[in-house]
Amino acid sequence: MERVRWQLAGWIGDGAPTGAVTSGITLVRLTPDELRRDEGSQARLWGGRSQADTDAARAVVRLSALAGEHGVHVPEWVGGRLPGERYRLVPATSVDLDQPDERLARGAAPWPGSLRRPAPALVLAVPEPVELRDAEGAPVHVTGRGEISGPPATLLRAGARHEVVAWAGPWPVEQRWWSAGHARRLARVQVVVADGTAHLLAVERRAWHLLATYA
Repeated sequence: MERVRWQLAGWIGDGAPTGAVTSGITLVRLTPDELRRDEGSQARLWGGRSQADTDAARAVVRLSALAGEHGVHVPEWVGGRLPGERYRLVPATSVDLDQPDERLARGAAPWPGSLRRPAPALVLAVPEPVELRDAEGAPVHVTGRGEISGPPATLLRAGARHEVVAWAGPWPVEQRWWSAGHARRLARVQVVVADGTAHLLAVERRAWHLLATYA
């Protein structure tokens, strides 16, 4: 059908000879003169591996051969309470690309304190410093008992002000409290700004950071 459309466009276009089309088209007859097997890729409707998955795995193998053993990485589930902790990147040459289920399986660990789905669409590799303020312009903070000082009203990000139209939280979490060098105590808040974008923020040691953004 694309070839038919191009042909008609050529007849009617600026470069067509005068009188090439003299009236409206009432019939288009297609006569196949060459048949061949369709080799297109079709993704599966209800999930599972498809030809596209196989092609992607082959492409990763070729890239690894060009970029080196540690040049291409793929995600592997390790678990965690924060979005940035749940996956790690491992060399593609160290895993079975044709059988990713084991690598991406979430396991049976409950991870108490982790947020419910849906998961964020974009997780920042390095959390971005931001400011969260209430209606009076005062910084929002979360007490040691997990109580928020006031409803968030403004998100300051990269010098821009964003009005907070909805929010939820806070959800405090304390990790590795038994290890002085790795202990973390923070609280997470979800906010929706005026343009409809939803973010996941965290406050730790009275400093706010943007962890992830929802679709």
